[in-house]
Amino acid sequence: MPRPVRPKNAYRPGVSLTQQPASTNAVHSRYCIEEMQAFSQKLASIPPAER
Repeated sequence: MPRPVRPKNAYRPGVSLTQQPASTNAVHSRYCIEEMQAFSQKLASIPPAER
């Protein structure tokens, strides 16, 4: 399974590549599906290269 793309900017406190470097270990999100979908909708209009 491909890894999800992490934003270089911290759109949520403590969540960015600088604060959570990439790892080879799988981790689980502390956010529920509904929270992730709402957050995704906020960023959907921003092109991936600008996120």
